[in-house]
Amino acid sequence: ILCRPNFGYDFGGYRDALMHIQQAGLHFDNLFLLNDSIWFPLYDDCDLIDRARAAETDVFGIYYTKKSRKTRHWHLHSYFYRFSKDLAASEVFAAYWRKMPMFQGSKRIIIRQFEIKLTAYFTQRGFSASGLYEAQQVRDAYAALTDSELHEVAKRQLGSDHIMRNVFAPLKDLAPGDPGWQAARTDVLERSKVGIYFLNAHPYVFLRELRSPILKKNREEKFMRQRAEVFQTGLQEMLRPTVQAEAKDWDSR
Repeated sequence: ILCRPNFGYDFGGYRDALMHIQQAGLHFDNLFLLNDSIWFPLYDDCDLIDRARAAETDVFGIYYTKKSRKTRHWHLHSYFYRFSKDLAASEVFAAYWRKMPMFQGSKRIIIRQFEIKLTAYFTQRGFSASGLYEAQQVRDAYAALTDSELHEVAKRQLGSDHIMRNVFAPLKDLAPGDPGWQAARTDVLERSKVGIYFLNAHPYVFLRELRSPILKKNREEKFMRQRAEVFQTGLQEMLRPTVQAEAKDWDSR
């Protein structure tokens, strides 16, 4: 346990811990970094740690976003990383954290400078990366919904943030069985960017179909809406009792 100034968001904490590890000369078969922006594990039988250990890549995370055409912007989300023994023991890894500039600016700056750049930093130096999920798996999860479920999801997401409204716009004013429903469904599932929005996906997708091992604690409206939908759909029964209890009262604090 390290006591430190609350500086630099999650990457500031990661850096301080890893600098201590390097100075202490500690070595690991697998090195995990997690921050407290998530509930984890969600289920009693969660196997995320086992799957991370079994991954053959040097950097492993939960969601690998590749929405940009520029591969240098492909990145793993920063709330969960697993680094391999070879990478964690390398001078490349040590130098990355040692030379990291520290910012106390906005969260957006931290995401742009560190989360988005970390994965490419290591892959461009010969290390490999993978995630538990990518966009196609999210699209497949939406495709697994029945027409009535997708209609329910669309109604909820059309009242969400502007990004999700744009994704589900083809289904606006349509219902299963209406002329144009199937074409609109195809627009959403195959031609939209629905697959790149993992963290704030509807619980039917995020929990039931993908069985995500984590749930965000963030109090942005889209995540508050998602948590409300977990309980509205009854999917909270999937969660460990301790997670259920905390998530239920989280947004009323």
